[in-house]
Amino acid sequence: MADPDADYVCSLDEKSLKVAKEELCEDPDERLSQVKQLRAWIETQPHLKCKTDTIFLLNFLRRYRFSQLETRKMLDYFLTILTEMPEWFRDLDPLEPHIEKAYWTGHLVPLPQRDDKGRRVVLMRPGVIDPNTKEFTGMHVSKDNNCIFGVLQGEEMTQVNGMIFVIDYTGMTTKHMSFYGMDQARKMSKFMDKFPGRFKEMHYYNTGSVFEAVMGVMKPFLSQKIKDRMIMHGNNLESLYKKIPLHLLPEEYLPDDYTGPNAGSVKTILEDFRKRMIEPKFRNGLIEGSTEYGYVDERLRPKVEEVQATFRKLNVD
Repeated sequence: MADPDADYVCSLDEKSLKVAKEELCEDPDERLSQVKQLRAWIETQPHLKCKTDTIFLLNFLRRYRFSQLETRKMLDYFLTILTEMPEWFRDLDPLEPHIEKAYWTGHLVPLPQRDDKGRRVVLMRPGVIDPNTKEFTGMHVSKDNNCIFGVLQGEEMTQVNGMIFVIDYTGMTTKHMSFYGMDQARKMSKFMDKFPGRFKEMHYYNTGSVFEAVMGVMKPFLSQKIKDRMIMHGNNLESLYKKIPLHLLPEEYLPDDYTGPNAGSVKTILEDFRKRMIEPKFRNGLIEGSTEYGYVDERLRPKVEEVQATFRKLNVD
């Protein structure tokens, strides 16, 4: 039988390898043996319909600092959440017409350059969407989010160094709250804490009464760690610039007198990322991961005594 990890080549740079070792307990000599151990456990769990490729499993191992026991518990929990929210996580295809139309609004923009800590910078603009649109729904926006994050979390640099968010509330109204649905906000807060990614900072810009209403719904469900990483900038871009270097931002967010390097226009950024997302490697991975995999079948979940027997057999930590 072919080794499923045979083609894996670590893409981390030296700085990120150091972060992986010091913060995530990653040992390059043991990395693939840890992947194989996790994969072997998944194969004994008939209820888990889960991808088992190297990069996918590394994402979870890194998120839970290579603790097999914690990774297994949270992988099961994560897949359970996906099963409970099919309107967000099933049938992800960036070429599905409604999802594609949501993408081109620029509500979620993965900026092309990393910061000096190797972190992905992601611009979120929920207010750019017309809440009266008939071309797509809040569900399609969520599916588009998950297509984009599915690609980003396949990046080893992102798995290790994490992401920082610039969340621009410009244009947000009470109509947007109805469009997205406050129940969706509650679900999002539940999902954020279990997402297999490292949310390092969340910078909020141009917040107002709508933001306060959304946070009123979400905050009770957010972990203290997430709350501590939320940074408010009011309507002051100068405050944001102190945290996010100008060269990382799109043209639309720069001072008029700035002439230095930048990320380009939002339109150009979207066009470039789109080319990557619809490549067969990424698109097929998204489709497969949200149709054949990415859920639990509770009818097949092992009984407690069967789980205990499996753990003894695998000799987990």
